[in-house]
Parts: sequence; C-alpha cells; structure tokens
Amino acid sequence: MDNLNIEQSNCSYIVWGVVIAGTVIGLSTEFMLNFLGIGLGLSTVEMSSGSLLKAGIGSIIWLIASSCLAMGLAGLIGVTSSNISCAKTRAIHGFLIWGLSTLLSIMIASAVAGSMLGGASNIIKTSLKNINPQYVSTAVEYSKDISDAGNKTDKIEKTAQDAMDSTGKTSIAIFAVFLLSALSCMTGAYYGGSKQRYNNENTLV
Repeated sequence: MDNLNIEQSNCSYIVWGVVIAGTVIGLSTEFMLNFLGIGLGLSTVEMSSGSLLKAGIGSIIWLIASSCLAMGLAGLIGVTSSNISCAKTRAIHGFLIWGLSTLLSIMIASAVAGSMLGGASNIIKTSLKNINPQYVSTAVEYSKDISDAGNKTDKIEKTAQDAMDSTGKTSIAIFAVFLLSALSCMTGAYYGGSKQRYNNENTLV
C-alpha cells in the first residue's frame, strides 16, 4: 500500500469514541463557564435600567466567548488523542462533537425549563386555592372598569411589537452563538490530532 492509499484510508472513517470524548469535554467546560458567568453577573448587577442593559449585553458576550472556548477545547483535546492525520476528517469530527454537544445541551435545558415551569404551575395552583372568592370577584369588577376606561389597542400592539423584536434579537444572538461555537470546534479539531506522516517505505516518520 503506497502513501496515497494510507492517507486516503485515514480519511475514510469516523471514530465515535473521539466524538463522545470531545462532547464530554465540551459540555463539562461549557457548564463550568456558564455557572461562573452566572455567579459573576449576579454579584455585580444592580437593579437599574442601565445596569440591567449592560448585564444583558455582557451575558450575550460571555455566552459567545464561553461557548467558543468550550467547543474549541472540545475539538482540540477530543481529536488530539486520535491517530487521524487527515485534516478534513478531523474537522468533520469537530462538527460532530459540536452537533452532539448542542443536542444534549438543548435536551438538558428543555428538561430544566420543564421542571421549573411545573414547579411554578404548582405554586400558582396552590395560591389560587387559598385566595378568598370575594377578592377574586372584586378584582374581576376592577378589571372590567379598567377595560372600559379607554381603548387599549395601541398598548397591546406596542407590547406585541416589543415582544416580536425581542424574540427576533434573541434568535439572532442564539444563531451567532451556534455558528461561532461550531466554527471554533471545527478549528480546534482541525489543528489537533495526529501529525503522522509516512516516508517512501510506508513507515511512520
């Protein structure tokens, strides 16, 4: 088998052990950095409009930086232990590491969000059971008086528009995080891994 066949055979397979190892490294590092960011943010934020705006911008920057760092390390360290000398295959491994890490992160976040919503729903149900019916009827009458006191259409439209703008900006930010973290993971994997080369006698050099 000549050098070309050796190089081609090294580019023709996926090592799933490398993908799993990189995913473990990426998720562990990302969760650690996220908790660090939460701790730093909560300890420095102040309850004012300007401070909250800065905290929101800072959290987005931290999320992008931590995701890129975690995925870059995942690709680099995960592929370093392999004997893959083909750079293209290493980059593919990096993309698979990012994809698996992203899917697991979404599943974990969905499970946590579901648990939080379930707990909040139980709290609301318990609170409603303890409310005096007289207070409920008074609140209903008060709400009717407010609704009859003017046209609220403009406020409702403005609130809906603000919600759509916020959702759009959040979606763009999430897309940026995914794109940059994927590129970071592929770059780390591309420059990691084995640098094995073969001489004319088909032996490692």
